[in-house]
Amino acid sequence: MKKTRSLPPTRHTNIDGRRTIRTTVTIVNLRHVPNVTERPLLPFSWGYSALLALVPIIVSVLGCAGCIFVADWFCLASIALGIVANGLSCFVIGSGNLTFEHHEPAEKAPPGDGVLKGDSDVVLLIGREGAINAFVRGRFTLQFREHRFVPPQGAIGPCAIMLIVQFLSQLLLIPQGTLFGQIMFVATLGASWLYNVFLSSIDREGIQTRILFDVLKIDEEKDIQKYELNTWTETTAFTCLVLAWVYHIKAPSELLDGMLPNNTLVWRAWKETMARKLRSQALFRRNTGFNFTDEDWEGDGLDPADRDLLQTFLTDSENAWKAWTAVRDTPQMKGLRPLVGGNA
Repeated sequence: MKKTRSLPPTRHTNIDGRRTIRTTVTIVNLRHVPNVTERPLLPFSWGYSALLALVPIIVSVLGCAGCIFVADWFCLASIALGIVANGLSCFVIGSGNLTFEHHEPAEKAPPGDGVLKGDSDVVLLIGREGAINAFVRGRFTLQFREHRFVPPQGAIGPCAIMLIVQFLSQLLLIPQGTLFGQIMFVATLGASWLYNVFLSSIDREGIQTRILFDVLKIDEEKDIQKYELNTWTETTAFTCLVLAWVYHIKAPSELLDGMLPNNTLVWRAWKETMARKLRSQALFRRNTGFNFTDEDWEGDGLDPADRDLLQTFLTDSENAWKAWTAVRDTPQMKGLRPLVGGNA
């Protein structure tokens, strides 16, 4: 969701009508189904950031050299112990292989469509069930001990104990050292602290998103399209129209309830009207419009105030249809997949 919010709209619909809150619908076409287990690589740009790890290493080595120069063996031991403890810990944890895993869908599972709903935005995931599972249920893990030269996962515990021993030893050794040696120790501590601050400032979610896009082979220009709409009702109707066009919806009422949980008399009347439209097999024929009947506009059993509100919602639905017809012939929309029967 965070990634889609930062993307610019693919095309402005520019449909006249009321405006309450500016909402967006982002459609992601998942063409590729990854393996159940993937071994992704970190983005190439992240490799340059890892070179900054040389800064605390160089400062620590220079600190050790300074302590040797003044014969401060206590501070030398403290700095050297920190180098060994942190170096081994980083080696053990870094030896794990980054792995992306997801559940394999049931055999002959129909194409899936996922709907991710935010406060003012909707993300539609269009693709095969395996691709949808990978996007919404996939997880990143570290796998250890692929071969004999890689330390096992159980080595993480001893590394944690070693770091605790390092901390306690430094509390005892540093007060015994000289002023110059203590300054060297503080300098190495400051360099390590600055490097840790840098690590904590990295957008980890952005890196994971980039890796996920690489695993699913998502091209932001070809596979992602984003549209702005004027009201949440219009957004809901537009979302349902896209899903109904891509893959016929057999349970539109449940989809509408999920998008708009409001259950007043007016909302129920609007949902029933929309559900009838979405069930129509002829809805997306070229010579078919999105016209409501007089009975739809009047509303059965509604008082004048509720009837006016229902007509407002139906107008929003018509605006959503206009927005849909304005973009349905774009290459990105046509590239989703042909209309087929099934569930959504």
